[in-house]
Amino acid sequence: MKKWLGRAGKGDGVGPDDGQHTSPPPLSLPPDVSAIDEEAAVMERVDVEDDEKEGGKEDDGVVGRVDGRGGGDSDTDSANAQGVNERQPLLIAGGKALGEKLRQLALDNWIAVVFGACLYIALGLACALVWNDMEWRAYVALFTVAGVIVMLLVDKCEAYVTLLFALTFLLATDVIKPKGALQGFSNPGVIVIAVLFIVAEGISRSRILDILLYGFLGEPRFLVSAVLRVSVPVTIASAVLNNTPLVAMLIPVIENWGKRTGFAPSKLLMPLSFAAMMGGTCTLIGTSTNLIVVGLAEEKDPKFESLNLFEISQVGVPVAVIGVLYMAIFAKFLLPTNEIDTSDSVAHPREYIATVRVMRNSAAVNKPVAESGVKHLPGLFLFAIERDERVTSPVPAETVILVDDVLYFSGVVSSVNLLWDIRGFATSGEVETLARNISTSKRRIVEAAVSPHSPLVGRSVKKARFPLRYGAAVLAVHRHGERIQTPLSDIVLRPGDALLLLTHPRFSKEHADNTEWALVRDVCETTAFRKLNYAKMLVSLSLASFMIAIATADVLPLLTAAMIAAATMILTQCMSLATATRAVNIPVILTVAAAFGIADAMETTGAASRMAQTLIDLLQPLGPLGMLAGLYFATALMGAFISNAASAALMFPIIYAVQQEDSNLTLKSSLYVLMLAASSSFSTSIGYQTNLMVCGPGGYRMKDFVKFGLPLQLLCGVTSVVLCWVIFG
Repeated sequence: MKKWLGRAGKGDGVGPDDGQHTSPPPLSLPPDVSAIDEEAAVMERVDVEDDEKEGGKEDDGVVGRVDGRGGGDSDTDSANAQGVNERQPLLIAGGKALGEKLRQLALDNWIAVVFGACLYIALGLACALVWNDMEWRAYVALFTVAGVIVMLLVDKCEAYVTLLFALTFLLATDVIKPKGALQGFSNPGVIVIAVLFIVAEGISRSRILDILLYGFLGEPRFLVSAVLRVSVPVTIASAVLNNTPLVAMLIPVIENWGKRTGFAPSKLLMPLSFAAMMGGTCTLIGTSTNLIVVGLAEEKDPKFESLNLFEISQVGVPVAVIGVLYMAIFAKFLLPTNEIDTSDSVAHPREYIATVRVMRNSAAVNKPVAESGVKHLPGLFLFAIERDERVTSPVPAETVILVDDVLYFSGVVSSVNLLWDIRGFATSGEVETLARNISTSKRRIVEAAVSPHSPLVGRSVKKARFPLRYGAAVLAVHRHGERIQTPLSDIVLRPGDALLLLTHPRFSKEHADNTEWALVRDVCETTAFRKLNYAKMLVSLSLASFMIAIATADVLPLLTAAMIAAATMILTQCMSLATATRAVNIPVILTVAAAFGIADAMETTGAASRMAQTLIDLLQPLGPLGMLAGLYFATALMGAFISNAASAALMFPIIYAVQQEDSNLTLKSSLYVLMLAASSSFSTSIGYQTNLMVCGPGGYRMKDFVKFGLPLQLLCGVTSVVLCWVIFG
C-alpha cells in the first residue's frame, strides 16, 4: 500500500521527490481502497479477540464475530430502511402523476370511455344470457374486437398499430392460427391495393386527370358546390368502374385541387370514398360484393334466375342521390377541418415573395380577382399585380385578370411551392429551362441566405446568372420587413436576402461551407414544373382504361390487370422504380391485412354468425319490413368491423334460410338489401377499403367516421329498406 501511495504521490507532484510529506489527496486513491482498509482493520481486530479467548469459549468468539458483523448489517439495514423511506414519497408522487394522467385521458376521451363501458357490459350480458354455449375462443374474439373499437375511438395510436396488437393477441391466445392471421398479407385484395397505389401515382404524375377533371371541378366558392363537384362524377363513374382503383387514382387529384381552391382535403376525401361506395350499389357490376352475393345465390339454388344488371338501380340511384345531398349539406358542419399544413420546419417561417405570369390556359383569365380563386390559395396572399410595367398594390377585388399579368404573392415555403404547380401560371424562362434538365425525382428546393461578403451583393437576379454559376434558379426572395414589388429577375440582392432555389441534390453539400452563403438548407423535394408529356398521358390513360375494362369484363383478375398496368408504366418511364416504391402506403396495407386476420377470427370461432343470428331472431316478429330492417342493420353492423365481402358471405346463409321460412319475404328484396347493406360501411374507417385509403390524406380519426358516417348510414338504411319492400316485396 505504501509503495502504491508513493507512486501516487510522485505522479501528482506531492510525493517525496518534492520534499513534501503531506498525504496524497483522497481523490488519488483507487475507488475501493478506503473500504478495503476498513474491512482489513475490522478483521484484524476480530482475529486478536479470538486468540485471547479460551478454546471452550470458541463458540462465543464466533458469536462475537457474528455480532461484530451484525452491527455492520444493522447499519446497512438502517441505510436501506432510510432509502426505502426516501423512495416512498417518490413512489407515491409517481402513482399520483400516473393517476392524474389516466384521469385526464379519461376526461379527454369520455365519450370513448362511456361507449367502451357500455359495450363491454352489453357484451358481457349477451355472452352470459344468450351466447353462453359458444367456445371460449369466440368470447376472446368478441372482447378483442370490442377492445379494438374502443382503442380506435380513443385514437392514441395509429389504426394499424392497434390492429396488429389485436392480431398478435389473438395469435398468442390460440384463437386464430398463423395461417388465418397472415392470410391478409397474402390476400389478393390487399396486394391489389398496394399495386393500385403505384398505378394511381403513375396516372397522377402524367397529370391526365388534372386536365380531364379541371374543367368540371372548376373553382367553386362554397363547400356545398365543391362536395357536389366531387361526389356526382365519382358516383356515376363507380357505377360501372371498380371503386377501389377509381378512388386510388382520384385521391391525389382531389387533394391537390382542394389545396388550390382553399378547401381542406378533410372536407372532400371522405365524401369521395362514400360517393364511390354508393355508386357501386347502382349497378350489379359496381362492386365485387354484388357479384359475390349473386354467385352465392346461384350456387345455393341452381334454378335461381340471375339478376338484371340495372334492376338494383331502382333502389341504388335514389339512395345515392339522397346520400350525395346529405354530404353536400352537412360536410361543412360534421367533417373536421384538418388545416392544410402551410408551416415550415423552422420555428419562425419566412415570408417569401414569388411572381408568376398568367398564361392563356389559366382558369383565372378574364375573371375578377374575387371570383378567380387566386385570393383563396392556402397560405398565399396576392398583394400586387403588374400590367404594362405598372404595379397595382393593393389589388382591388374587382380587378379583372388578363393574359400576361404578373401576380405578386407572399407566403411561406410550402405555400409558394404549391403556387408553382397551378395550371396556367408560368415562372421565369430560366426556371423552366433548368426544370427540364433535372429529372422530377431529383429536383430540390433549397433555402440559401446571401452572406455580406458574397459577390452576389449588388447584382440583380438576372445578372447573377444562377443557372450557369450554381446550377440553380431563383424561385422566390425573402427580405426581412419588406414586400418587394420588383420583377423577380430585376431584384438587386442585398446581404441577408434569403432565396428559394430550384436545384439538384448536390447543391447543399457543395455550398454548405461556401463563404458566398450565410445559410444553406434543404427545404423539400418538389414535383412542380412538370411539363405536360402528352405521350405519357396517352400511355397512362390507356393503361388505366385497359386495367378497369379488363377487370370489369372479368377477362383477367383485377390483381393481374393492375400489375400489368403498373409494370408497363415503369417500363415506359411514366414513373421511376423509386417513385413506385414510395407510392405504396405501408400503414394502409398493414391495416387492411390485419383486419383480414381479425375478421377470420370472428368467422372461424362462430362469433360473427351467432351475433347476426341473434339480431335476426329479435327482429323477425316485426314482419317483412322489420325483417328487412334487421337484415340490413345486422349486415351493416358486421360490415363496420370486417370486410364487406366477408359480411355479405356470412349473412347470406342466414338471409336465405329466413327467406325460405317467411313466405312474405321475396328473395330479390333480401338479396338487394344484403348488397346495399354490405356496401354501406360509412361509420367506421376499417369497414371498407376506400375508407382506409382516405384516412391518411384526410387526417381522419375513427370518431370522424362515426360523426359524419353514422347519420348517413341510418338515412341510407331506412331508404334502402323501404324501397326494397315497396318495389320487390
